[in-house]
Amino acid sequence: MELPASLGQPVAARVAASLPGGESESIQSGGQELPVASQENAATVPASLPAASPLELAALVWLTGAAVLAVVSIGRHLAWKRRVLALAQPVSHARQQVFLRACRACGVRPPRLFGSPAVDTPLAFGLLRPAVLLPEREWTDGGLYAVLCHELCHIRRGDLWLQGVIRLACWAHWFNPAVWLLVRLAGEDMELACDERVLRLADAPAGRDYGLALLETACRV
Repeated sequence: MELPASLGQPVAARVAASLPGGESESIQSGGQELPVASQENAATVPASLPAASPLELAALVWLTGAAVLAVVSIGRHLAWKRRVLALAQPVSHARQQVFLRACRACGVRPPRLFGSPAVDTPLAFGLLRPAVLLPEREWTDGGLYAVLCHELCHIRRGDLWLQGVIRLACWAHWFNPAVWLLVRLAGEDMELACDERVLRLADAPAGRDYGLALLETACRV
């Protein structure tokens, strides 16, 4: 079937005009010569993307590990904080008085103080709004004073912020076992430094009660 000349010519003109440099080849179709792109000017297949270098692959693995560890750590901390604060209860007036006395001895502005069955050992937490948590158990006045001084020393020394920096280092160097070992040693040093400070602040009976409280806590853990 032959194409009418009135249809073939405009199509041929448009195809020829679209070719780079006006180069074309001709084919016969119904007696009309239609220009087509030459083989050199045919559409080329896009080149494949270059393979990632070993350095790029290593950076991707590092970033993925750090991101996963950060998300998991933050998620666990927020879940723990929500659970602990949901069960937190105000402490008695007598314990509040011991707490205020410990704050004066440590030179710390009184943070929040709660009792919570969700914790087994006394601890301090919170960067912007520090708080001290006490487990639900019996304390002598001397032992309670010494335990509170220990947690207040963490706040006074800035250990809560230092622990945040250490956590960032763990995320960034998650692949390095030496960093995890140093983190453990740093935590032990912070505890020993606070224990030493407590023994300086407490009198002999309070120090003895504090030692007994540490032993009892170690047996519970």
